[in-house]
Amino acid sequence: FNLQGTITDDDDRTIPNAQVFVFGLQRQYCAYPNVPALELGRCLTDNQGAFSFSSAMMDDTRHQLCVIAPGYAVKFIEFDPSDANSI
Repeated sequence: FNLQGTITDDDDRTIPNAQVFVFGLQRQYCAYPNVPALELGRCLTDNQGAFSFSSAMMDDTRHQLCVIAPGYAVKFIEFDPSDANSI
């Protein structure tokens, strides 16, 4: 799937050079609950805070976006890659 967007702070200002990751996480009812999260993709935001990358989609997993930017708290957002409005 393709993932794109813009990273902003609480005042709606864009955040350049933020690291954006997408992870596949095992569901709670998984038979193997100790399997770690798998990194499916990563990129950096551009000067306008925009990011775009393609990633694999995993069946029977939760997906999570992680944003890391200096001076900001790390942000995790769970989403469904089959639902364009889930983020």
